[in-house]
Amino acid sequence: MTKLFRLAAVALLLTAAACTPTADKKTEAVAPADAATLQHEYAALRDTVDARWTRMTAADDEKIFFQKRLLQEISYIPGADVATVTRLNLANEKLAARRYQQATMVSDSIDAYDAAQENVLRPLRELASRHVETAKRPVLKELLDAIQAHDDNVVRYRGTYDQAARAYNVWLQEHEGHLPAANNARPVPLFSLTGA
Repeated sequence: MTKLFRLAAVALLLTAAACTPTADKKTEAVAPADAATLQHEYAALRDTVDARWTRMTAADDEKIFFQKRLLQEISYIPGADVATVTRLNLANEKLAARRYQQATMVSDSIDAYDAAQENVLRPLRELASRHVETAKRPVLKELLDAIQAHDDNVVRYRGTYDQAARAYNVWLQEHEGHLPAANNARPVPLFSLTGA
């Protein structure tokens, strides 16, 4: 009987040892509380990315609007170059549809849009500069200033968007496989060529 007890004790000890996790074993499963924390972090980062994208595109939309207003004001001036105003109006109306998309933008699409913007803005500035003094319309200078301010804002907001997008992408990489599959989370492109 003593032998039987000894064998049972040894078997119990071996079973307990086999069930004890070793230092080099890692648990891949995420606890429910951790999953909720990760989901909260993910949502906060994604919301920041989207909010900064919206702010940047809103500034760009405002710039396009003020370019349209400036063209309207120039068209009221006697002797204005109507053909150039008409051509620039048509090009300006197409800008929003030509703009890069957040999920799919690449360097070429950004460059193409920036070139299309410049092809409106440069001749528009030249056209307005001919009439700022002679037409005695202060609104021309005000609209030129508004366009420049929004142009500067677009550049600045691209930078703040990149900061948020970079943080989001790094977080996704660090937590790969820990998010619920339903999120379908993907990294987002940056304006920066280096991604740094």
